Amino acid sequence: MPLHEFKKIVQGTTHKHRHNLGKLTASGFGSDVDTLCNHIRYLRAGSIGQLFWDESWKQVVTVLLCLLLFIWE
Repeated sequence: MPLHEFKKIVQGTTHKHRHNLGKLTASGFGSDVDTLCNHIRYLRAGSIGQLFWDESWKQVVTVLLCLLLFIWE
C-alpha cells in the first residue's frame, strides 16, 4: 500500500486528529497533510531516503502503535 493511500486517509481526518498525529510522531514542522506524509517517510527511510521512498506505510504505523502501547502501559 503506497504512501499516497496514507495521504488520502490523512486528508479525510479533522485538523485535531492531524495535530494529535503530529504530536505523537514528533513532527516538528506542523500537522499539514503533506508535512505528515513527509514525516512518515522520514521515520521510515531517514533524511535522504525520504526523498525516494514510496512503499508501504503500514510497517511504520504498526511500529508507531506498538511504541504508543508500550508508553501507555
